[in-house]
Amino acid sequence: MKTALPFAFACLPICDLAAQLSVEVSAASAVGLASTSPASFVGIPEGADASSLDLQTSGFPSAGARLVVHASSTSPFAATAQIASHTLVVSGDTETGTTPSTGGSPVYGPIELLVRFRTTPGTTGRVAVSFTRNLYPVSSPLATSVVQGRVDMGDDGRFDLTRPSQAVFPVFAGPSGEIVARVVLENHAETSVTLINTSSIVLNYTADPPTTCTITRYGPGCGGAQSNGSSLQLGTWRAIALLGNGNFAGAPAISAFGAHDTGPTLPGGCSLLTDGAAPFALVSDAFGYVSHTVTVPATAAGTIYHQFLSIEPGTLAIRASNGLAISCMQ
Repeated sequence: MKTALPFAFACLPICDLAAQLSVEVSAASAVGLASTSPASFVGIPEGADASSLDLQTSGFPSAGARLVVHASSTSPFAATAQIASHTLVVSGDTETGTTPSTGGSPVYGPIELLVRFRTTPGTTGRVAVSFTRNLYPVSSPLATSVVQGRVDMGDDGRFDLTRPSQAVFPVFAGPSGEIVARVVLENHAETSVTLINTSSIVLNYTADPPTTCTITRYGPGCGGAQSNGSSLQLGTWRAIALLGNGNFAGAPAISAFGAHDTGPTLPGGCSLLTDGAAPFALVSDAFGYVSHTVTVPATAAGTIYHQFLSIEPGTLAIRASNGLAISCMQ
């Protein structure tokens, strides 16, 4: 039987061993660029994929606006999303920049993009965010520039970075396996002089290093039941295989996990060596063997306790294995 450990390591009740790290950037709202010299307008609709986007008005590079988005996964444990914008005016009375619309008369303003890192549910890590901008000239009475960027980690309506700076955010991939950030960017210029504005927002996701797990036997079993286990990393997942023998043949069995290594005394004098907060029902084979494989994120850290119990039908006699302390540490 294969099960995902539902507590302590914060894994899902159902785990997908095929999950791989990926990153996607999409338009959270309509994303447009416009320029009045020469008149041109381009855009993509809300929800469109922008992971590999080079959007520019037709007047570029002599005058106009440009938005470049690039997203890539560099390893099973790292991914990057970069969003860069440029506005350029060489001469003339020109207005150019970002617009939250993709048609008609542009209303210059901020555009919004969603960055989604998809990884193994329960994985911990960090996202390093940097926001840089450059304005030339820095100020001019003949130019009006707006170059702004904001990042909302978690897309919860609260902006965590609102000015050019760098920050690192600890993150946790919940049941969806997604780590989401909303990026709001505005690069807008109205000028009659030469002007160049650039900005860049980069999000680098890195999963925490995989943990190392040890499985240690403790406590006495009863009725001849025993257990042992092993751990194997499978990409961003870890599989922990548990095996018990000496159980009643072809009988109901329980694979019991808990956060503590003690429990009440069982009928017949057997000791419960875990609090049994998460029990799983199994059946032993004709030789009294029982196995259970649990999956956890490769970054999962902590200690959990396990014991196999076997119940003889009819008499309801109990056999209990020794305990197993499963400890995974960075």
